[in-house]
Amino acid sequence: MGNNTSPRTLLVLGNGFDLSLHIKSKYSDFYNSELFKRNNSVWSYIIPILIPDAKSVDWMDVESAISRVLLSPELGILKTYDTPQVKEALNFIDEQIGSTNRYQMWGNITMLEDFVFPKNQLNLAPLIFTISKLLRSQQDNQKLLEIIDYLSKNPYSKIQNLRQSPLNKDRPDDDKLDKMEKKLAEYYDEFLLIVSDFLLSELKIVECNFQEYLSSQIGDDYAGEACNKIRDFVGDSGSTSIDILNFNYTDLTGAASIFSPREMEVKINNIHGKLEKNNIIFGIDSHDDQKLADEQLQVLAQPFTKTSRKLRITETSQFNIDSNIKSIVFFGHSLSDADYSYFDYIFNEVDLYSSECKLIFKYATAYDRENSQRIKGEICATVEKLIRRYQNTVGQPNNLFDRLLIQGRIQIIDIDEEDTAGTAVSAFND
Repeated sequence: MGNNTSPRTLLVLGNGFDLSLHIKSKYSDFYNSELFKRNNSVWSYIIPILIPDAKSVDWMDVESAISRVLLSPELGILKTYDTPQVKEALNFIDEQIGSTNRYQMWGNITMLEDFVFPKNQLNLAPLIFTISKLLRSQQDNQKLLEIIDYLSKNPYSKIQNLRQSPLNKDRPDDDKLDKMEKKLAEYYDEFLLIVSDFLLSELKIVECNFQEYLSSQIGDDYAGEACNKIRDFVGDSGSTSIDILNFNYTDLTGAASIFSPREMEVKINNIHGKLEKNNIIFGIDSHDDQKLADEQLQVLAQPFTKTSRKLRITETSQFNIDSNIKSIVFFGHSLSDADYSYFDYIFNEVDLYSSECKLIFKYATAYDRENSQRIKGEICATVEKLIRRYQNTVGQPNNLFDRLLIQGRIQIIDIDEEDTAGTAVSAFND
């Protein structure tokens, strides 16, 4: 916590900030780039399958897709691999080992799509299963192959079916079934650790490709334009000190240096890394793994949480919320679940229920004036969802959202509808 007694403003920036500066930083922009087409990561194959309209997908959709692969009961790394489709896919992969390189993999997997993805049911487990087998076999990881073979031949469902079948000479006794189940659990734990490492290394391939792509999109005038935009956002706050929590990968250090010491003291934290440090990260929210009853899947997902990955970034700057923050201005962030941990921390630090801190959510509609009312409604609903989730998380009185409205401590402002006097029009005041 800071000791400065002057009021401070916290500015939370999402991808919409860079988009407002005409940076093509959407995932869909990356998806349509030549760099993406040269990207041969497993995730670059999985994400378009999970999100059919990947050409218009947002970052929150990608983060959600990663979370679903790791955590969702219907899509995660499940314990049942005894379907005819999976067996046929495994047999096909076996035939390809030694003769298929990484680039040709996608064509072969596409051939399996009808087997791996039945038309009426989407199941990612077999896909990751088969891809990981193919890739790891090329690295002579015999242990993984043994684990996968064991899982495919001895699934949990087979053991359960045997337990329920009548006793006969072909049915193993209960002691043998117990040993099979114990051995399978041991293999499964090891399998998850290996696959987790594999999927994380594959995600780093996507990150490196995106880093190269985004670097190519930054113009020489980025710092000046960013400085002007920041000045517009906080110019009417009365603060001479501003903390910027930047969820983008672009570096605002140049923009901050333009402010004179008398005009504004600026501190910046790139929460997910930045291009100049070569340490950008994609990931899931640390709250996601709390949903799981299956502790084994938590082991799989934990290395993918943003907090876990941030700990591995070298030269990570400390993120503290100053005690004198009187207003928090949000712009360009989707307020998605993937970053909820950060919002939870911020609201706790400013004592949102009892303090006088204001929440100001700014957004733009100039790009789509015909749908401005719909956009406004969606923003209002997203903000209310965030506040109500927070009050449930920390056990706050269930009137927190109403309290903020009554006290005038929450505003949703269309920056393209500010009146000529500079007075912002709040969506909640309609």
